[in-house]
Amino acid sequence: MISGGTDGNITVWELPDVTEYGENLNPKYKIKLSEDCINGRSLHKTLPIVATSFGQCGIKTEHRDNSVKLWGAL
Repeated sequence: MISGGTDGNITVWELPDVTEYGENLNPKYKIKLSEDCINGRSLHKTLPIVATSFGQCGIKTEHRDNSVKLWGAL
């Protein structure tokens, strides 16, 4: 599972087949991609490619990114 955050990190979890209710899962990776929030992410169905989108609407900050990027997940 992959998630973007307001801290500019992409977090990746490797999910087991079975979990207990309420079980905490530790991230496998946490990768800093931006100083702005990551508000979109998408995985390609067959290729090792991740698309991310950044930025906040209407909030002026020093680190505004407002971009879409493609990443090779090797």
